[in-house]
Amino acid sequence: MTQTHFATACVLTLLCGQAVADELIPASVAPFREPPLMVDRFIGAHAGVSLGFAAPGNDEVGISGPGIAGTEDIGELGLGGAGFALQVGYRWDLDTVLLGVEASARLGNISADFDTDAGEGSNELTGALSLRGELGWEARSDTLFYGFAGATLGSFDYELSRTGGGEIDDSFSRTGYIGGVGVERALNETWSLRGEYQYSNFGSEELEGAGGYSTKVTPDFHSFSLGLNYSFGR
Repeated sequence: MTQTHFATACVLTLLCGQAVADELIPASVAPFREPPLMVDRFIGAHAGVSLGFAAPGNDEVGISGPGIAGTEDIGELGLGGAGFALQVGYRWDLDTVLLGVEASARLGNISADFDTDAGEGSNELTGALSLRGELGWEARSDTLFYGFAGATLGSFDYELSRTGGGEIDDSFSRTGYIGGVGVERALNETWSLRGEYQYSNFGSEELEGAGGYSTKVTPDFHSFSLGLNYSFGR
């Protein structure tokens, strides 16, 4: 090999080696950054408002009294209608689940009435206070699934008139229970939107009218609501 050929081979080797090195070594390496800490949006105190609609339950109306053999069925008063609620609560983080408590006040036009040949009647829920416990699971940092159960106190205005005789006009309060499920989605660090299904049952109440007539009231209803919550201290 001549000196010229040897020099050429050395130059090619150096050039090829540098090209391979350039491909294997990146021009720059991005610096490592710690991932941002996720703020738990559902822990702590919250307050909000909910709007919803109540679907009728099952409250068949019967009346007993003088001249009636047993109980005479004259209609049905399944409560329903639109309403709203104000809620305030607090949630704790138990690592794998969230535990919470919430109090609420429900208002609106939740009522029922009937008018048949046998008689007429009406029932209206004038307001309800509820206290419930919650157990939730965060499917994602911004999405919470939960179930709840608790107690409720409702106030009612009730009227009943039988065509063949017998009237009842009374107001009463009744303690019952609630239960349901919901999902809540964080909109940002402080606001969240939630949807819920709730069943409310107020047991039974015996009402009496003039002349010895009586009826048993069994109010219950299903409700579906959409709510907006504000979380404090975020």
